Amino acid sequence: MTTGISLVRENTESMQPPRALWVSFPLGRPLGIPNNADFQHRVIGAALNLLTHTRGPVLADYACLLYTSDAAD
Repeated sequence: MTTGISLVRENTESMQPPRALWVSFPLGRPLGIPNNADFQHRVIGAALNLLTHTRGPVLADYACLLYTSDAAD
């Protein structure tokens, strides 16, 4: 079984993996806020929850936006 996290929706739509979670985070930050383990675990959990889908392709949106101050190093 396969699942993944996507930063570029158009590429994921074209590749059609079995399951993918699209996130609207900046490139290079697929788990969102740096140094925030709780937030990152929620993103990973959402991607792993896609494994419950037995048929695909599935492309789900992660419904969370980062603010500039959140994403700063």
